[in-house]
Amino acid sequence: HSRQYLEQDAASTEPAPVETGGMVDDSMSGNTIGGYKATISNPRTSQAAKEKAQAILDGEADPSDYAPGTGDAHTNRVLGGYKATLKNPNVSEEAKEHAREVLQENGVDA
Repeated sequence: HSRQYLEQDAASTEPAPVETGGMVDDSMSGNTIGGYKATISNPRTSQAAKEKAQAILDGEADPSDYAPGTGDAHTNRVLGGYKATLKNPNVSEEAKEHAREVLQENGVDA
């Protein structure tokens, strides 16, 4: 009988649902959920990080809301980097011209 169950499991392409503290979520892998649980139990993580992890596990928040490289903060940092390029004496004129073009396309005065 155990061989039959193993073959059945191996043939399945769908991930098994993972229990997440009262909520079953098919979209997150077991490793992802384990990471959020580890964040909650780690004494070195901030209270804010623990609250975010708990909200995600409870289904009250979307993990993509906290993804790096999204939103206005990321855009501002990228554009700030281009502005810094213009003032850096070690940057080629070609790179500075590219930075000016990007800043102009984004409505930033340089």
